[in-house]
Amino acid sequence: MVHRDSAFAAAAAVLVLAGVALGFYGLGNRPKERDLQADQARLSDLKNIAGAVHVAWENTQVKELDWNPPAALHEIKFLTRRDRIADPITKVPYEYVPQSGTKYELCAVFVEDSTAQDFLLNDNGWDYRKGRTCFSLDASTNPY
Repeated sequence: MVHRDSAFAAAAAVLVLAGVALGFYGLGNRPKERDLQADQARLSDLKNIAGAVHVAWENTQVKELDWNPPAALHEIKFLTRRDRIADPITKVPYEYVPQSGTKYELCAVFVEDSTAQDFLLNDNGWDYRKGRTCFSLDASTNPY
């Protein structure tokens, strides 16, 4: 009976240690998962901004007006209250740089390369590198 109790105690100890080890392993992956989700949010934000710029450009075409690009992010019409113009983690505004004509750049800082991530948002020329990445865009082109 004592031998059987010792075997059960040893088995229970092994299970507890395995559970603790798995718990720490799972905690180790959480920051990485948060970083990947933040990159997804950044890319989604940039696409929403680009979509708003495109809608603003289309609006000028419908009204037969000259295109005057916004000078700064906060001047972009057609952004909704839910559209973010700043990084969801650092709260630093994304970079928006108007260029000649309908061309402009949007920049953000990413944690990982888009090729290292497995999600559907990195398509149609929206691939990015780890670190600061700028996308060369055109207001007259639908970004989606």
